[in-house]
Amino acid sequence: MITLILGIVFLLLSVLGLILRNVYFFYPINELKKRTRNSKDEDAERLFKAATYGRNLRALLWLYIGLFSALSFVFFARSLPIWLSVLIIGPILYIVFSLIPARPLSDTSVFIAKLFTPIITQILYFAHPILDRLSYGVNSRVKPWQHSGLFDLEDLVKLLKDQEKQSDNRISKDSLETSIKTLEFGDKKVSQILTPLNKVKSVSESDSVGPILINEIYESQNKFVLVKDKQKGDIVGTLAFSDLNIKSNGYIRNFMNTKVAYLNENDSLLYAVSAFLATSQNLFVVLNSIDEPVGILNVDNILKELLYTIPKSDYDDHFLREKIANKFESKADNSEETELKT
Repeated sequence: MITLILGIVFLLLSVLGLILRNVYFFYPINELKKRTRNSKDEDAERLFKAATYGRNLRALLWLYIGLFSALSFVFFARSLPIWLSVLIIGPILYIVFSLIPARPLSDTSVFIAKLFTPIITQILYFAHPILDRLSYGVNSRVKPWQHSGLFDLEDLVKLLKDQEKQSDNRISKDSLETSIKTLEFGDKKVSQILTPLNKVKSVSESDSVGPILINEIYESQNKFVLVKDKQKGDIVGTLAFSDLNIKSNGYIRNFMNTKVAYLNENDSLLYAVSAFLATSQNLFVVLNSIDEPVGILNVDNILKELLYTIPKSDYDDHFLREKIANKFESKADNSEETELKT
């Protein structure tokens, strides 16, 4: 009976070793260091002291787990048949070994690690030379390789989405969503982000430019309009709203860009970007496979697809040199005043 109890005790001690291993290596060493430095996290500071030993700590814990697992098996085998001892110890250690790393850290496991950290650091301090030589010898012959767990783009996108839900995540939602949009960008087609033709204003090249027409173009809320040779004719040019002002007069043909660039609706967005760069055009007319215009694509469409949010910017500010030059000066002064007060 005593041998069976000792077997159970040694089995629990080996489980303790697996718990400690998970706690110490749950966070990368750089993350523990960052938490210690930035937030003065006492738990992270204590764990960091042991985690700095790196491979030596890993070697010590594996020796500990191996020793007590072996002792557990020896004492179980004295009280029970060997096959039954294997069936008890093997599955328990396997389940614990698989389950613990897959779960987030609990307050209990961190508390246990904090209790044992002083003892472990003392052992590592004295056993460091031996463990260092042992771990170096093993690492020089066996190069550990860990699979990233990523196989395709969907896995990487899922990783970023899971990161957003993580309780200790410090990456902003804007950065994560923009990263996801960037990853998915290459698989999307022009047809998915174009401005449909029925939402694009068209004018005739013979139309007179005046306040009424300029106001109609402004209210269409598009930076560009399509120019046709007649009301329902072919597209012969494009017109940017920025090329017009209240004093503009004459005919549309005097202001329009007669160089019309085209994309196919099935082109990828990456190809569309290369087309913008290659042609220096700000607008493309999008055609379907039967040579019918179905919409337009401009730089705004691309940026909105790449960025989760676009910061608001005052149009007039960008033409004021002094205001732009001193843009961050007031913020710097305020931060200096705050530091002086504190």
